[in-house]
Amino acid sequence: MVKWILGILLVIVVLAGIGVWWFTSWIKSQEDDFTEMMDYATQFAENRTASDCATESAKQAGDCGSFGMSCLIKAQLFMQVCFDNTQDTQVFCQSIPYQEGSVTMVTWATTFCAEQNQSGQACISTLTQLGDYCSNQLVDENNEKTNDA
Repeated sequence: MVKWILGILLVIVVLAGIGVWWFTSWIKSQEDDFTEMMDYATQFAENRTASDCATESAKQAGDCGSFGMSCLIKAQLFMQVCFDNTQDTQVFCQSIPYQEGSVTMVTWATTFCAEQNQSGQACISTLTQLGDYCSNQLVDENNEKTNDA
């Protein structure tokens, strides 16, 4: 009985090791694409508003297929970097229902994506994450005000 348990544990450890190796290799192979997307987001944000970032984020995510993990990661990277580089992010964050809970945020994201003709789950998932982004931005802004006082 002990041999069976040890055998099963060994198989689990080997499979976990293979999974970690594969994921690390995959991330390294995608690094150039991720960097390129971050550069594009920075350039995009230069003369755009946070609303433009949200619209382009919806488009980027909407172009992802059902199993487009790297595409979805790139869309989420685009969103974060774009919002980090616009001047009106706080105003935009105040205009969305991120403080009202996740269900309200999903409803907002679903409506927003539909208005952009991007009604897929990738768009909704990406735009729903704006709630977390905006919440973190508010915390950062309040911490800066406290430190300046």
